[in-house]
Amino acid sequence: MGARVFLLPHVHFIITFFFLLVFVPTSYCEEDEFYRECFTPFQCGNLPNLSYPFWGDERPEICGYQGFRLRCQEGPSPIITINDQEFYVKFVNQSERVMIISRKDLSQNVCPPGVAEILNTTLNETPFSYVPEFENVSLFYNCSNKATMVPTPYKISCSVNDEQRDAFYATDWLLNKWNQDPSDCNIRVEVPVPKVDVEQLISGGMEALSKALREGFNVTYMFETIPMCYECVHSGGICGTDSSTFRFTCLKAKENFVRKRVERLVCFPRLLSILNLSTSPYDVEHCSSLISLIFFVETYLPPNASLLFSSFFYSRWVLYFFISHKPLLICFIVFFFFFTTLAEESLSADQKFQACAPTSCGKGPNISYPFLLSNVQESFCGYLHFNITCNQEYPVLRISSDDYIIKDIFYDNQSFLVASSLVYEEDTCPIPLHNVTLDLAPFNISPGYIDFSFLYNCTSEPANYPIYPISCATNSTVSSFAGFHIEELELNYSYSLNSCNYFVNAPLHTRSDVYSLYNKDYTEILKLGFLLNWTTHNCSSCERSGGRCGFENHEFVCFCHDQTHLNSCDDGNSS
Repeated sequence: MGARVFLLPHVHFIITFFFLLVFVPTSYCEEDEFYRECFTPFQCGNLPNLSYPFWGDERPEICGYQGFRLRCQEGPSPIITINDQEFYVKFVNQSERVMIISRKDLSQNVCPPGVAEILNTTLNETPFSYVPEFENVSLFYNCSNKATMVPTPYKISCSVNDEQRDAFYATDWLLNKWNQDPSDCNIRVEVPVPKVDVEQLISGGMEALSKALREGFNVTYMFETIPMCYECVHSGGICGTDSSTFRFTCLKAKENFVRKRVERLVCFPRLLSILNLSTSPYDVEHCSSLISLIFFVETYLPPNASLLFSSFFYSRWVLYFFISHKPLLICFIVFFFFFTTLAEESLSADQKFQACAPTSCGKGPNISYPFLLSNVQESFCGYLHFNITCNQEYPVLRISSDDYIIKDIFYDNQSFLVASSLVYEEDTCPIPLHNVTLDLAPFNISPGYIDFSFLYNCTSEPANYPIYPISCATNSTVSSFAGFHIEELELNYSYSLNSCNYFVNAPLHTRSDVYSLYNKDYTEILKLGFLLNWTTHNCSSCERSGGRCGFENHEFVCFCHDQTHLNSCDDGNSS
């Protein structure tokens, strides 16, 4: 007999096991380190179940997002720091991304210690923004004697640097009424207050002021990882932030990569018995060596060479050769189970680049990241909540069970113009039956809109006021109509809104003056649409470098011709 070229079976087993250890990342074989810690929500006082983006105390930073750290203290409300100012967090609605916060210093004392260094309430360059329904109330401190004309109910008892000085609060309307010059005071602090509370403040009284400052004001919050977080939660993961790269990460109990392949071999002995193949030690020697070769090819050869290698293995004449050489056929079956799993999880960078090419429905704008055209683009090209369908060549986006036609997309400033799809349908009564809701959607209405109001089932119509009749919702008993600035109906036209069953506000963005719209039908006005903003990872760097944006493992990436990069095709960092 000739010399044996293969080592002993157990030696080949050690070699194969070594390749498994080296070439299979350990991250595939273990649960995310912080998965269990982030599974537990932040709990404090009257806010017992806060998840991403909030973190703090026992909940580590990886479980949240920068700027959303909370500190629990004695009392019902945790504290958040925004622009070096501390606020009590009174309420959080995570589905609508709305918070009620109040300034800690002014909640406890209208004239707090260190009032000489007190700052305005600002949310600039933070994830937070004011809601439209608020108005600033000004607190004036360290005022001159000229402020003595301010009525007593508005005055604040306060000392600055241990010296009693005049102080008061006012709205802009009150300042004009009193003809009071704001420069008569050295310190002016603006605090947002809900508009519904402003009327009580105008009536005067420290009790009303203290109550408004304690109860706080509403803010909304947005951050670029919202779409990625929705994708992560949808897949069963928990949102977080990588502590080393500060990039979004999806924490989950990852599937055991090796076990997935081994489980495919559970039927291996049965398959061999069906084929009447034995598994002698000598067969195992051949198989161990071949598996080592397979892992070497998959790890070190470029994609094209690896594909050529697999094509060679699957060619018919090679299979015929294996059938006549039983040991190698056994090795091929082992390879087949391993390789098919690898093939399921791999797609070349160039294929992903081509898959994410911009496309359209025929009419309307080009669709690309973060949007995704259903059944045309691959799921890694965009986000779940940006999924677009085509309807009669128009792009349609569903938001909170309502369909909207996308009229235009402004990728540079991350906004898009939409209009209700109802107004494009014939033989319908295209009226909004509820306010625009953005529950769980990663969008917010762009500032600068005006309300186009629809009043339904009214017992009468206002006289001498421009309205838009809604004939399809009017009968001999009640009428329905639309109009702008309906608050003026009660203030200046003696019309009670209570004469209507209910009303709905439809946001509208238009460069035209409202008065120029009076000769239009209400459906034409609704077709003007309104702007929505989104917040995701900005794609401009990737696109400028010739790449196309997408995501892998719930993280933003840039697909390029050569490979997948983290931010752009020029950054030299592959994912």
